[in-house]
Amino acid sequence: MLLLQFRARSLELISKGYKDLVTDEEFNNALYTIDIGQNDLAGSFTYLSYTPVNPIYDNRNKKCYLAKEFNEQLRTLCEELRSEMKNVTIVYADMYSIKYDLIAHATNYGFENPLMACCGYGGPPYNYNPNTTCGQTGFNVCNEGAKYISWDGVHYTEAANSIFASKILSTYYSTPQTSFNYFCTS
Repeated sequence: MLLLQFRARSLELISKGYKDLVTDEEFNNALYTIDIGQNDLAGSFTYLSYTPVNPIYDNRNKKCYLAKEFNEQLRTLCEELRSEMKNVTIVYADMYSIKYDLIAHATNYGFENPLMACCGYGGPPYNYNPNTTCGQTGFNVCNEGAKYISWDGVHYTEAANSIFASKILSTYYSTPQTSFNYFCTS
């Protein structure tokens, strides 16, 4: 929605003589990336009762299937859009697998305490309290943020994001496996 508003406003301003804005042709030839983070999804659960959330959370095994199911539906939607929109390239990147691999094998990547936030409150094992977040009175910050995956219990550190970017660019987790250079040709 915001992209459509931005496009309409840019084209309107160009028609009024403004310079150095994105043209209609540039919008049509642009590379768009869409990333929906776990905090975007988790916020949706805040106001739900137990009943609608229960089918996606296996209490006995302490596993949440929301992320896997969401990603599977997103992958399927990308396939459908790819078949309908022949003049665009749609690439799905499996961020769940990328992030799961990083957390499950944190020590292989040089991280310590894969579930602990660098900046937060409460100490081990998570250093996270939604009522005392990073930046509020009482929070603490780790000495070496590069050894942590999570910055504040919600966002990732620069070190973790660097690994995510590397894995995305590898195309190993992408469907179809399309090199980023493909998008840079004119």
